[in-house]
Amino acid sequence: MGWNCSNKPHQQSIKEFFNKTFGKEIVECLVVGYRTAYLAVRENDGQVRAVVCLLDNRSDLNFCYKALPEVAGPSYHHAPACVLNALTPLIDDGSQNYQTAQQWRNKCQANLERIDKIGTPLC
Repeated sequence: MGWNCSNKPHQQSIKEFFNKTFGKEIVECLVVGYRTAYLAVRENDGQVRAVVCLLDNRSDLNFCYKALPEVAGPSYHHAPACVLNALTPLIDDGSQNYQTAQQWRNKCQANLERIDKIGTPLC
């Protein structure tokens, strides 16, 4: 899970960039704090799953990202409601991937509930 860097036209949105790069439909996309993009990605099986993309501009190529699927249990838990609401329910197959993804979603939901109490929704 290394970093990928490429040229991204300035006028191209983050959502458009990842639609083209991943070759899958990005159902929802929101950048939080300039450095983290939360995506709801429609997979080939029709399921919509979360991907966290860390963002950076650190090379002569103007756009770098590191994609972390929810099944990897990213330590970034600030997914906005519009992204979480776009995800399809996880299928409980008893696997570690299911458990990790469910824990990640639960942590994001807990953060949303905390944010709702102070009145600063993201979407």
